[in-house]
Amino acid sequence: MENATRTIESALEKGQEVKNQYQNVKERTSAALHAASDKGSEVWGDTVDFVRRNPAQAIGASIAAGAALGVLAYALLTRRESSPYSRLRKITEASQDGWDTVKDAMEKGLTGLKEALHEVQASLK
Repeated sequence: MENATRTIESALEKGQEVKNQYQNVKERTSAALHAASDKGSEVWGDTVDFVRRNPAQAIGASIAAGAALGVLAYALLTRRESSPYSRLRKITEASQDGWDTVKDAMEKGLTGLKEALHEVQASLK
């Protein structure tokens, strides 16, 4: 009987530990979601502000990103591979190349925007 009591008490302690760990993970996940949501709202606000102030630059960046994604999609759709593994590997590599292209295009667009802002600022002085 004592053995059964100890086993039950041990199980209850383990259950409490699992419950505490669950609560900890739940709280950390909730905090991470709130932080991500706040950051997303901030980025979206900055994007909207950027587009309102620089519509031509925003259109150029959008065209560059769309072209990069179009090239990536075309490359992925026209490939013929024999095994699903090699197709998945190539998709992963192409996706990274595509995102690198998008990143480069966005950096160029932002650099152009920065230069345009400096020109406007200089002309207003």
